[in-house]
Amino acid sequence: DSPAVVAAGYDGVPRVWNVATAGQHSCYGGPGEASAHAAPVHALALVDGSADGVGPNVVSAGGDREIHVWDPATGAGIRRLDRHDPSGSVRALAAHGSLLFSAGDDGLITVHDVARGSAEPVVTVPARTGRVNALVVVAVGGELRLVSAGEDGALRCWLVTVAQTDGEVRIGLEHVGEVHAHRGPARSLHVAPRGEGHVIYSGGDDGRIGVWDPYLSPVAGGGHEGWVRAVVVTRDEKNLPIAV
Repeated sequence: DSPAVVAAGYDGVPRVWNVATAGQHSCYGGPGEASAHAAPVHALALVDGSADGVGPNVVSAGGDREIHVWDPATGAGIRRLDRHDPSGSVRALAAHGSLLFSAGDDGLITVHDVARGSAEPVVTVPARTGRVNALVVVAVGGELRLVSAGEDGALRCWLVTVAQTDGEVRIGLEHVGEVHAHRGPARSLHVAPRGEGHVIYSGGDDGRIGVWDPYLSPVAGGGHEGWVRAVVVTRDEKNLPIAV
Protein backbone atom coordinates (compact mmCIF):
# COMPACT_ATOMS: atom_id res chain seq x y z
CA ASP A 1 0.00 0.00 0.00
CA SER A 2 3.02 2.31 0.25
CA PRO A 3 3.89 4.64 -2.64
CA ALA A 4 6.33 3.04 -5.04
CA VAL A 5 8.55 4.01 -7.96
CA VAL A 6 9.36 1.80 -10.94
CA ALA A 7 12.79 2.39 -12.47
CA ALA A 8 14.81 0.68 -15.18
CA GLY A 9 18.08 1.23 -16.98
CA TYR A 10 21.04 -0.28 -18.75
CA ASP A 11 20.88 -3.62 -16.94
CA GLY A 12 17.54 -4.32 -18.63
CA VAL A 13 15.71 -5.05 -15.35
CA PRO A 14 12.71 -2.95 -14.16
CA ARG A 15 12.72 -2.61 -10.37
CA VAL A 16 10.12 -1.42 -7.87
CA TRP A 17 11.30 0.81 -5.01
CA ASN A 18 9.42 1.61 -1.82
CA VAL A 19 9.33 5.41 -1.50
CA ALA A 20 8.98 5.38 2.30
CA THR A 21 11.94 3.10 2.99
CA ALA A 22 14.03 3.70 -0.16
CA GLY A 23 14.38 -0.08 -0.33
CA GLN A 24 13.87 -2.31 -3.34
CA HIS A 25 10.49 -4.03 -3.25
CA SER A 26 10.83 -6.36 -6.22
CA CYS A 27 12.37 -6.73 -9.65
CA TYR A 28 10.88 -7.95 -12.90
CA GLY A 29 12.61 -10.76 -14.74
CA GLY A 30 16.02 -10.76 -13.09
CA PRO A 31 19.28 -11.01 -15.08
CA GLY A 32 19.57 -14.26 -16.97
CA GLU A 33 15.85 -15.02 -16.96
CA ALA A 34 14.01 -15.46 -20.24
CA SER A 35 11.64 -12.62 -19.36
CA ALA A 36 14.37 -10.03 -18.72
CA HIS A 37 15.31 -7.45 -21.34
CA ALA A 38 18.52 -8.35 -23.13
CA ALA A 39 19.41 -4.67 -23.65
CA PRO A 40 18.87 -1.33 -21.88
CA VAL A 41 15.29 -0.35 -21.03
CA HIS A 42 14.34 2.94 -22.71
CA ALA A 43 10.74 3.46 -21.56
CA LEU A 44 8.21 2.54 -18.86
CA ALA A 45 4.44 3.01 -18.62
CA LEU A 46 1.44 2.05 -16.51
CA VAL A 47 -1.55 0.60 -18.37
CA ASP A 48 -4.89 -0.91 -17.33
CA GLY A 49 -4.37 -4.60 -17.80
CA SER A 50 -7.80 -6.22 -18.00
CA ALA A 51 -11.32 -5.62 -19.25
CA ASP A 52 -12.66 -5.24 -15.69
CA GLY A 53 -10.26 -2.35 -15.02
CA VAL A 54 -8.04 -4.22 -12.58
CA GLY A 55 -4.56 -2.82 -12.76
CA PRO A 56 -2.49 -1.00 -13.61
CA ASN A 57 0.23 -3.19 -15.05
CA VAL A 58 3.80 -2.07 -15.64
CA VAL A 59 5.06 -2.01 -19.24
CA SER A 60 8.73 -1.84 -20.23
CA ALA A 61 10.39 -1.42 -23.63
CA GLY A 62 14.00 -1.39 -24.69
CA GLY A 63 16.89 -1.87 -27.00
CA ASP A 64 16.11 -5.54 -27.51
CA ARG A 65 13.07 -4.46 -29.59
CA GLU A 66 10.71 -6.02 -27.04
CA ILE A 67 7.75 -4.75 -25.02
CA HIS A 68 6.87 -6.60 -21.81
CA VAL A 69 3.79 -6.36 -19.57
CA TRP A 70 4.40 -7.12 -15.88
CA ASP A 71 2.30 -7.80 -12.79
CA PRO A 72 3.31 -4.91 -10.47
CA ALA A 73 2.70 -6.90 -7.27
CA THR A 74 4.59 -10.10 -8.06
CA GLY A 75 7.01 -9.00 -10.79
CA ALA A 76 5.84 -11.87 -12.98
CA GLY A 77 5.75 -11.41 -16.74
CA ILE A 78 2.19 -11.37 -18.14
CA ARG A 79 2.88 -11.21 -21.86
CA ARG A 80 5.22 -9.92 -24.54
CA LEU A 81 3.71 -7.53 -27.07
CA ASP A 82 4.50 -7.73 -30.78
CA ARG A 83 5.30 -4.91 -33.19
CA HIS A 84 4.70 -5.19 -36.94
CA ASP A 85 8.27 -4.10 -37.70
CA PRO A 86 10.67 -5.42 -35.05
CA SER A 87 13.68 -3.47 -36.34
CA GLY A 88 15.42 -1.03 -33.99
CA SER A 89 14.90 -0.11 -30.36
CA VAL A 90 11.54 0.81 -28.84
CA ARG A 91 12.20 4.32 -27.48
CA ALA A 92 8.86 5.60 -26.20
CA LEU A 93 5.68 4.43 -24.45
CA ALA A 94 2.48 6.22 -23.48
CA ALA A 95 -0.79 4.87 -22.12
CA HIS A 96 -4.42 5.86 -21.65
CA GLY A 97 -6.67 3.33 -19.94
CA SER A 98 -5.94 0.00 -21.59
CA LEU A 99 -4.47 1.60 -24.74
CA LEU A 100 -0.68 1.41 -25.02
CA PHE A 101 1.17 3.49 -27.62
CA SER A 102 4.76 2.64 -28.59
CA ALA A 103 7.33 4.04 -31.03
CA GLY A 104 11.04 4.00 -31.72
CA ASP A 105 13.79 3.57 -34.29
CA ASP A 106 11.54 1.97 -36.90
CA GLY A 107 9.56 5.19 -37.47
CA LEU A 108 6.24 3.53 -36.60
CA ILE A 109 3.62 4.23 -33.94
CA THR A 110 1.93 1.08 -32.67
CA VAL A 111 -1.22 0.81 -30.56
CA HIS A 112 -2.07 -2.19 -28.36
CA ASP A 113 -5.28 -2.67 -26.40
CA VAL A 114 -3.81 -4.52 -23.42
CA ALA A 115 -7.25 -5.41 -22.01
CA ARG A 116 -7.89 -7.64 -25.04
CA GLY A 117 -5.18 -10.00 -23.86
CA SER A 118 -3.59 -10.23 -27.31
CA ALA A 119 0.07 -9.68 -28.17
CA GLU A 120 -0.88 -8.32 -31.61
CA PRO A 121 -1.18 -4.53 -32.15
CA VAL A 122 -4.57 -3.14 -33.17
CA VAL A 123 -3.09 -0.21 -35.14
CA THR A 124 0.30 0.53 -36.72
CA VAL A 125 0.92 3.79 -38.63
CA PRO A 126 4.02 5.53 -40.01
CA ALA A 127 5.18 8.33 -37.69
CA ARG A 128 5.92 10.61 -40.70
CA THR A 129 9.54 10.95 -39.57
CA GLY A 130 12.52 8.83 -38.64
CA ARG A 131 13.08 7.79 -35.05
CA VAL A 132 10.47 8.73 -32.45
CA ASN A 133 11.97 9.64 -29.07
CA ALA A 134 8.94 10.42 -26.89
CA LEU A 135 5.15 10.10 -26.71
CA VAL A 136 2.46 11.64 -24.50
CA VAL A 137 -1.34 11.36 -24.42
CA VAL A 138 -3.61 14.31 -23.61
CA ALA A 139 -7.41 14.60 -23.42
CA VAL A 140 -8.87 17.82 -24.79
CA GLY A 141 -12.43 18.85 -25.63
CA GLY A 142 -13.77 15.33 -25.43
CA GLU A 143 -11.01 14.09 -27.74
CA LEU A 144 -7.94 11.97 -27.06
CA ARG A 145 -4.71 13.13 -28.70
CA LEU A 146 -1.28 11.54 -28.96
CA VAL A 147 1.79 13.76 -29.42
CA SER A 148 5.10 12.38 -30.71
CA ALA A 149 8.58 13.91 -30.59
CA GLY A 150 10.81 13.08 -33.54
CA GLU A 151 14.47 12.88 -34.39
CA ASP A 152 13.81 15.64 -36.97
CA GLY A 153 12.86 18.10 -34.19
CA ALA A 154 9.15 18.07 -34.97
CA LEU A 155 6.22 17.43 -32.67
CA ARG A 156 3.29 15.67 -34.32
CA CYS A 157 -0.29 15.41 -33.12
CA TRP A 158 -2.51 12.37 -33.69
CA LEU A 159 -6.25 12.07 -33.07
CA VAL A 160 -7.10 8.78 -31.35
CA THR A 161 -10.54 7.47 -32.35
CA VAL A 162 -12.48 4.65 -30.75
CA ALA A 163 -15.57 3.38 -32.60
CA GLN A 164 -17.79 0.33 -32.28
CA THR A 165 -18.72 -1.43 -35.51
CA ASP A 166 -20.69 -4.67 -35.65
CA GLY A 167 -20.01 -5.24 -31.98
CA GLU A 168 -16.24 -4.80 -32.42
CA VAL A 169 -14.27 -1.89 -31.00
CA ARG A 170 -12.07 -0.28 -33.66
CA ILE A 171 -9.23 2.07 -32.78
CA GLY A 172 -7.84 4.63 -35.22
CA LEU A 173 -4.88 7.03 -35.29
CA GLU A 174 -5.11 10.08 -37.57
CA HIS A 175 -2.36 12.67 -38.09
CA VAL A 176 -3.92 16.12 -37.49
CA GLY A 177 -1.01 18.53 -37.16
CA GLU A 178 2.67 19.16 -36.51
CA VAL A 179 5.13 21.88 -35.59
CA HIS A 180 8.90 22.09 -36.02
CA ALA A 181 9.70 22.63 -32.36
CA HIS A 182 13.47 22.12 -32.03
CA ARG A 183 16.68 22.67 -33.99
CA GLY A 184 17.88 19.10 -33.78
CA PRO A 185 16.18 16.06 -32.27
CA ALA A 186 13.21 16.49 -29.93
CA ARG A 187 13.94 14.20 -26.97
CA SER A 188 11.28 14.56 -24.26
CA LEU A 189 7.63 15.37 -23.66
CA HIS A 190 5.58 15.97 -20.52
CA VAL A 191 1.89 16.86 -20.01
CA ALA A 192 0.80 19.00 -17.07
CA PRO A 193 -2.51 20.62 -16.05
CA ARG A 194 -2.88 24.37 -16.45
CA GLY A 195 -6.11 26.11 -15.54
CA GLU A 196 -8.98 24.03 -16.89
CA GLY A 197 -6.82 22.36 -19.54
CA HIS A 198 -3.35 20.98 -20.16
CA VAL A 199 -0.06 22.11 -21.67
CA ILE A 200 2.71 20.02 -23.22
CA TYR A 201 6.39 20.63 -22.45
CA SER A 202 9.06 19.53 -24.91
CA GLY A 203 12.85 19.37 -24.67
CA GLY A 204 15.56 18.71 -27.23
CA ASP A 205 19.21 18.76 -28.21
CA ASP A 206 19.01 22.50 -28.89
CA GLY A 207 18.60 23.13 -25.14
CA ARG A 208 15.16 24.67 -25.61
CA ILE A 209 12.08 23.94 -23.53
CA GLY A 210 8.91 24.48 -25.55
CA VAL A 211 5.45 24.92 -24.04
CA TRP A 212 2.49 24.04 -26.25
CA ASP A 213 -1.25 23.70 -26.02
CA PRO A 214 -2.79 20.31 -27.03
CA TYR A 215 -3.18 21.60 -30.61
CA LEU A 216 0.59 22.38 -30.75
CA SER A 217 0.19 26.16 -30.69
CA PRO A 218 3.08 27.74 -28.74
CA VAL A 219 2.37 29.02 -25.23
CA ALA A 220 5.87 29.91 -24.00
CA GLY A 221 9.46 28.73 -24.17
CA GLY A 222 12.92 29.02 -22.69
CA GLY A 223 16.35 27.50 -23.04
CA HIS A 224 19.45 25.77 -21.71
CA GLU A 225 23.01 25.66 -23.00
CA GLY A 226 22.99 21.89 -23.49
CA TRP A 227 20.76 18.97 -24.33
CA VAL A 228 17.40 18.59 -22.58
CA ARG A 229 16.68 14.87 -22.16
CA ALA A 230 13.75 14.95 -19.72
CA VAL A 231 11.16 17.42 -18.45
CA VAL A 232 8.93 17.16 -15.36
CA VAL A 233 6.62 19.74 -13.77
CA THR A 234 6.13 20.67 -10.11
CA ARG A 235 2.74 19.76 -8.64
CA ASP A 236 1.66 23.20 -7.43
CA GLU A 237 -0.08 26.28 -8.76
CA LYS A 238 3.16 27.59 -10.25
CA ASN A 239 3.46 24.68 -12.70
CA LEU A 240 7.23 25.14 -13.00
CA PRO A 241 9.09 22.91 -15.49
CA ILE A 242 12.30 21.17 -14.41
CA ALA A 243 14.62 20.07 -17.23
CA VAL A 244 17.36 17.46 -17.10
